[in-house]
Amino acid sequence: MDISTAFTFVKNDKDWITKVLITGLISLIPIVGQLYLAGWSMDIAKRYTVDRTVLLPDVNFGQYIKIGFKYCVVNLVYALPIIILAVFTSFFTSVFMNSDSEGIQFFGAALSCGMSFIYFILGLAISIFAYAGIMRLIENEQMKDAFNFAEVWKMVKKSPKTFMLLLLLSLLVSLISSLGLVVCFIGVIFTTPYAMAVWGYLFGQAKVEIDEMQQVVSE
Repeated sequence: MDISTAFTFVKNDKDWITKVLITGLISLIPIVGQLYLAGWSMDIAKRYTVDRTVLLPDVNFGQYIKIGFKYCVVNLVYALPIIILAVFTSFFTSVFMNSDSEGIQFFGAALSCGMSFIYFILGLAISIFAYAGIMRLIENEQMKDAFNFAEVWKMVKKSPKTFMLLLLLSLLVSLISSLGLVVCFIGVIFTTPYAMAVWGYLFGQAKVEIDEMQQVVSE
């Protein structure tokens, strides 16, 4: 993966500042804006996988909201195990903490702390599998492909290093996105869409690399 290019490719588009700012303004719309932003980012990824396009896409409101909605559904489905686990844990922790016995209260506190670590590890694993599912989604936008868990497992199993690198890069992208809040709230209009453009490019690169590795293995 050419990580440095992911942070500079936007400048290949002479209208990149305008496109980033327009996307940033759209992203401020509650819910709809976030769906649009996710779809816009995934379209950048798809464009790269198809023809290595390095120009930012133009506004396509309906299309990007549709893609963004599917993106969010895939993430939600993959996150269900940790959501269900969190609900049950919260229930039992609440019961233990409200007990009259100090021993049971201590157990409840220990359970809460221990589960926090498990949530963190499980969250990382779920993110990796969700990435694989989304990579399958952006090929033809079919939800069923994202939930073909056997194929998703094969992707992760054959390219664990690439997925781990993508996971680490997602943390960097999140940091960039949050810079607008640190400097000035209005800055998110620029930093958030820019970070999502970088993420889309990185995601596209990772998918190409994983697809190539799978072809080599199958041969």
